[in-house]
Amino acid sequence: MTHNCAVHAAPVSTCLDTQPPDYPLKKVFEQSHISILIVNKNSAHFGETLRKNGCPSVPHLLIYNPNTNTDITHNISQMAKSTLPAWEITAQTAPSGPHYIATKEDLEWAANITENTLTPNTTIPYDAILIACFGDPAVATLKQNLTIPIFGMAETSFAVCSQKTASFSILTGGEEWIPLLMTLAHNTGYTDKINIISAIPSSGAHAQKKPVQTLKALGETARNLTHKHRTPHILLGGTGLAPFYQDLSNIIPTPTTCSFLGSLQGIQEHFG
Repeated sequence: MTHNCAVHAAPVSTCLDTQPPDYPLKKVFEQSHISILIVNKNSAHFGETLRKNGCPSVPHLLIYNPNTNTDITHNISQMAKSTLPAWEITAQTAPSGPHYIATKEDLEWAANITENTLTPNTTIPYDAILIACFGDPAVATLKQNLTIPIFGMAETSFAVCSQKTASFSILTGGEEWIPLLMTLAHNTGYTDKINIISAIPSSGAHAQKKPVQTLKALGETARNLTHKHRTPHILLGGTGLAPFYQDLSNIIPTPTTCSFLGSLQGIQEHFG
């Protein structure tokens, strides 16, 4: 048995991710009604397999994309499964609404659809929900309507950045996002933590169509935030820009957090 395996003795509720002592292992084998399940932790279905075999310690996270853009849903689903391999991950695309949220009207439209889609009945299988949009559509309402933890990508990543640094700047795509994020920062109590909110001209959906130009624009804007505004930390906001996070981090000296990956970190810390 290696350290890349998890051992679960059903119906015992504890899951171990390291090699157990000899005594407990022998004792398990002596109990004929108990079975041993060995699962490779590197498997893409690690969390799902443990949960289906009766391990209640595996959280089930719903990642809800309020955009109708299925490419974004696929991208963030893959990122989440790589980041949280021990979790069961379900990614869902909004049934209707804007293809990519880029305006105040889009955000309001998506919020309405989200409220009607995520109800107490439709969210029964999940332990938590991440609303994967930097505008946090319907998050406040969902927190009132549902009993499970609801995480908005903006609010959660704001909190994660605040743990890392005294202040930070936001870099996103689409200039119409700037006043929306200013309002969101005020409503969530993070105004004093944010140095400046800056945006490249293209929103995330359009940015992905021209990756070379987008990375160049992100790099130039990030360096401007560092040198002109002396920001100590940058939050890269938006699911559409999440795929650029690693490349951007490689070309700028300023520590950077991805709003999507940062949210997953915050959720993981919430569950301990």
